[in-house]
Amino acid sequence: MKIAVPWVVVLALTAACSTNKPLEGIRPESLAPLAVVQFATPEIQRHSPGTIAGGGLLFGGFGMEAVAASEGQKLRERCGLEDFGRLAVREFVVAAPRVVPSFAGMRVVDKPVDATPRLPDSYVLTVKTSAVWIYTFGGAQGLNAFATATITSPAGSVLWERMGSYSSRQAGRVRPIEELEADSCRLLKEEMVDAARAVVSEWISDLMSGKS
Repeated sequence: MKIAVPWVVVLALTAACSTNKPLEGIRPESLAPLAVVQFATPEIQRHSPGTIAGGGLLFGGFGMEAVAASEGQKLRERCGLEDFGRLAVREFVVAAPRVVPSFAGMRVVDKPVDATPRLPDSYVLTVKTSAVWIYTFGGAQGLNAFATATITSPAGSVLWERMGSYSSRQAGRVRPIEELEADSCRLLKEEMVDAARAVVSEWISDLMSGKS
């Protein structure tokens, strides 16, 4: 469907325009104690030919996003889908101490923040989800998620930043939307967890390698 092509491009551009900053001259083990916070996760967007016809063609890109977000909200509420940012935080808390033992005592702030806090006695890792999109068709069919992790010093300086992404198509997991959303979205829930793990894996690999 030709009208969907620009939004497949948007997925690629979102990843390409991220502002990654490698960790330089600092050992990850020294970034402790570490507090973990997250920004509010934007609403899931469920894109289908109907959202384009109902929003995009009538009101432009923002209209399409609004209609897709409305459909995503309905899906999230119907299936009880978890907050992607919270999933990413949970996976980081489990996975990071395996490679950075000093992170084992990290403190997690459950309530989303509006700005990166400055803690004089702690480094801060923030998780910011930029998009969680579900496409029912086309080149971006399936789940697509983007989230950025940033570590700031007690003085507020950005020491490291990395955006991680997940795409059902790139992961070889494209399924018909009917399968993803069947049985209270059982398969979609599983894929959201896998997506969070994949994003966190990108973060940790980059943090340990020092490569952007």
